[in-house]
Amino acid sequence: MSMRALRLTLLAVVALPALVDCSCDDQLQGLPTPNIEILDDAGNSHLTADPWLKVDFGDADSGQQQQRMLTLKNIGTGQLEVLSMCVVAAADVEAARTAPCILGAAPFTFASVVGQVAKAEETMTFAVTFSPLAGGPVSLFLQVGSTAKEEPVAAVELVGRGTDGRLCAEPSGIIDFGQVAVGVTEASTVTLRNCGVKPVAIETMAFAQNPDQAFTFTPQGGDPIGRTLNEGDTVVLDLTFTPQQAGPYRDARAGDIAITTAAPFAAQYDLLLLGDGVIPPACKINVVPETLNFNAVASGTTQTRQIIIQSVGQCGCTIDGIAGPTPDTTGFAFPVGELPAAYPVVLRGTVGCDGDPAGADGAPTNLTLDVTYTSPVRDIPEVDRATVTVTVSDQAEPSQVVNLEANGGGAPYCQLRVEPVYTPSFGFGQTTGRYGLVEFGRTSVHTVKRLPITITGVGNADCQVSSLEYDHPTNTVNNEFSLENADGTPAIPSAAFTVSPGITKTLFAVFSPTHTIDNASPISFTFGSYSGSIPPGDDDIARALMCGGPISGPNASCNGVTFVTDDLRTDLTDSGQDPGVYSVGFAGTPVEPDVDVIPPELDFGLVTLDCGSPTMRTTLYNNGGDGLRVLAPIVDPATNPETFRVMGTNNPTGAWPFTVNPGASLSIDVRYYARQQTIESANLLVPTELSDGNAGPPVTVPLRGEGTTDTFQTDIFDQFSDPKVDVLWVIDDSGSMSGFQDLLAANFPQFFTLSGVEDADYHIAVTTTLWADDTCMAGPGSCSVDADCGAGGQCIMGLCTAGDAANSCDDHEMAGWYTACDPARGHYISPASSTPQADFGCNVRVSDSGNVNPNRPSSDSAEGGLRAAMKFLSPPLIDDANANGGFLRDDAKLHIIFVEDEPEQSKGGVDQYIDFFKNVKGFRNEGLVAVSAIAAPPEGCTYTDSSGASVQLQDDRYHVVVDELNGRFQSICNEDWTGMMSQLGLDSMGLRIEFFLSRAAQPDAIDVCVRATPSSSCVAQTETSEGAANGWFFDPATNSVVFNGSSVPPRGGRIEVSYGTACYP
Repeated sequence: MSMRALRLTLLAVVALPALVDCSCDDQLQGLPTPNIEILDDAGNSHLTADPWLKVDFGDADSGQQQQRMLTLKNIGTGQLEVLSMCVVAAADVEAARTAPCILGAAPFTFASVVGQVAKAEETMTFAVTFSPLAGGPVSLFLQVGSTAKEEPVAAVELVGRGTDGRLCAEPSGIIDFGQVAVGVTEASTVTLRNCGVKPVAIETMAFAQNPDQAFTFTPQGGDPIGRTLNEGDTVVLDLTFTPQQAGPYRDARAGDIAITTAAPFAAQYDLLLLGDGVIPPACKINVVPETLNFNAVASGTTQTRQIIIQSVGQCGCTIDGIAGPTPDTTGFAFPVGELPAAYPVVLRGTVGCDGDPAGADGAPTNLTLDVTYTSPVRDIPEVDRATVTVTVSDQAEPSQVVNLEANGGGAPYCQLRVEPVYTPSFGFGQTTGRYGLVEFGRTSVHTVKRLPITITGVGNADCQVSSLEYDHPTNTVNNEFSLENADGTPAIPSAAFTVSPGITKTLFAVFSPTHTIDNASPISFTFGSYSGSIPPGDDDIARALMCGGPISGPNASCNGVTFVTDDLRTDLTDSGQDPGVYSVGFAGTPVEPDVDVIPPELDFGLVTLDCGSPTMRTTLYNNGGDGLRVLAPIVDPATNPETFRVMGTNNPTGAWPFTVNPGASLSIDVRYYARQQTIESANLLVPTELSDGNAGPPVTVPLRGEGTTDTFQTDIFDQFSDPKVDVLWVIDDSGSMSGFQDLLAANFPQFFTLSGVEDADYHIAVTTTLWADDTCMAGPGSCSVDADCGAGGQCIMGLCTAGDAANSCDDHEMAGWYTACDPARGHYISPASSTPQADFGCNVRVSDSGNVNPNRPSSDSAEGGLRAAMKFLSPPLIDDANANGGFLRDDAKLHIIFVEDEPEQSKGGVDQYIDFFKNVKGFRNEGLVAVSAIAAPPEGCTYTDSSGASVQLQDDRYHVVVDELNGRFQSICNEDWTGMMSQLGLDSMGLRIEFFLSRAAQPDAIDVCVRATPSSSCVAQTETSEGAANGWFFDPATNSVVFNGSSVPPRGGRIEVSYGTACYP
């Protein structure tokens, strides 16, 4: 028995005699119990007000204040302690009791009495101040938590009105059109009212963002520009939404009407227009491919290909006839018995509709037909053509034609098409001695980039690849290039393999740099890049000079592979190689990540053939000190029809070249269109331009998707079984933090024991907020306001953290390293730790340099918790067993917690770190990551330091990240950490409630069931709506299934989601 359990047992034994022979209710009722009453300065009580107490502050101009006094009275018999106070937004007093505190600036402030105690009948009086932030009426509630027995959380309403002229949108500034069929127009209206007192004039009104020009607005009564609105005057806007493609028009694709008003009440207002484009329920048939190419077929021989007729709409369809091949004299034919014996042939839809053809529920979703081509006997090849016409019930395309082509005749021959082919189209560097070139472009060290090499048989006979080797392997391997098969296994050494006509073999060139180039060769000029150039032929002297040898050693050139084939038809003379010898070079520029790309690759997963995927986004973040000049993003190689398509960017100018300023970013949206029933790959390429106008190394993002004929999908998810959590504490190590670190250590039991973390499979690590050297701090110069930092500027603590003058310091070599008082006891705390509480209490006291191991300087010059966390969780540290390796586990929840009393000063904007944290567990797993902070709030706070001085603190960045990543925020000035620490522990232990689907789902075709254990029966779950007490709902913006309240799957449960897949045009 533990000492804690023994103590409770003894207490129970001692107390028992006192309760024998008594009325327990009487005994308990006789105990002292505190209760609370809130009174305004007119004596009105919240206990008797109907429906609740409303404290009216009246009108106030900007810069003016109105003040009222409130009193808390203990009307009970026991001691009353105030535990919490904050301002909340709520519709009524009941909602106000449970509403979250407002973290940012609020028009009502108060003198806190948290921690004060009142005996029976005693009172606590404090001032509440109304300082309007804008014109118009304001209504918030003051929420008071206490030890009151009957009403532990009480609330009163605070109301006032700012007199400045101000525009208010009615009914809301967010207009959601909901689901609208593609090409169909939905209408709505919004009213703009001067909800202030003084007149306000409209200066401009225009779209700041309107993707696909899907939204429109028309002011009723004519152009409102220049119009002055007196109190209560209105302007009504007629709105429309006509989606041009399926998918959400939300977040980055929302419509935004920007409205500005003139001085003296100059301001910008944004009306956000939202909606979802959906494919209307209908029969839709795709016949693929559009052109069925047999390529070269030897005289008198036969090849077989396939046509797929596929139902991809929500409703069932019929195939009403298949005619052809026409003409029937060209060698094309359907094998005997291949065509349906009778028509119509029914195909099932992805959802099912009223009026579907009979038998649709049990019908297949596609029909696959073999087509043969037999070449006429002839010595000279000729092109033969024919067509097949498929008649279907798809009203949009009732007749669809497949073109058949073949180049028949002649003797058998082997020929290959190898891609990529080298073309110096971007002007960066020159490659010699190569047929093809894989250009990795800028690649951040400690990242892995994979790009495809495809070998396709285009002759009429099998081709043999007899050998596959690295060119000058001392260079290629040492320079961290390699070649892999599609399954990730090494492709070298490789046995000989065959490539048949019409078949594609895909290999992947891999670049995984761990360092930038250290050019030690006196005769090699790399300019920071690895080159694929190699001397043509077998000139050993030239190779010794260019590729290095006994004198100069290996260098940065001659990276690539060579494979020997029996293809003697392809002209390889330009590459200087012998017939049949293909040489493909590798080139790349390893860089310290001044340009971060998040996510670094886009994998679209499975997409139905001839359909489009949802849009995916990647973002380039410029962390350097100079502007990054880029050209328009393109897909390489380009295909017709397009396999991958750049849908747009956030370049506000629309003109190229475009400069991405330091601290700024460029987002690029891409879609995938499935053209083949196989894995398809390409490269998103963003060309760059150097300051002298010459081409720089491009930024490359690998693209990948896979075509499939399956229109139904079942995703299986496992709920957390035994709780497993990885917790990273990022703690400011400046001298001012010593007292806060003591608080953190003292409250560890709240986090660890009371919340149950100690019973979980936990990893608890600590790092400091160090990210840059002291010597770099002078680099950006000082600043007083954001404008001092140039375009996109942000000035924090006299330091530019974004803008033209942005802090572009290199990361300190110890940034993100774990710290532990005794590394021999482990780099992080785990269930194997014998004294976890003592270890934590020591590890978090990082202001004591003796506790920080490995040793590093303090972060006093620029505390950057976001950057430090990013470094901790990134290669090489997270993969290095001597550093942070072993901490992060794929199947554990990750909780990052920042504790800092200074403004967050990492380089770059917060969006970069939000993107990184959301992707650290992989795409569609952001629900496994939470970020919390005990830090300075945006509205600022004050605390008294150890010397008795009053210290003002303020930060804007941490709470933005916390809001985006499922976390909690507490002001570091609040000395009561017990509740926060307990909640952080409970959050770390939380179950998954959101499950991201692997393919785009039809919202009306989703079935969800849950197994209590993987082997038990699957119980169907009820679809409800967001905020319901139970059930689940589908979130189209994130393509996820989310469980409500009591329906969250239990630990160890298995979730099965079956759905029809969406086909985006």
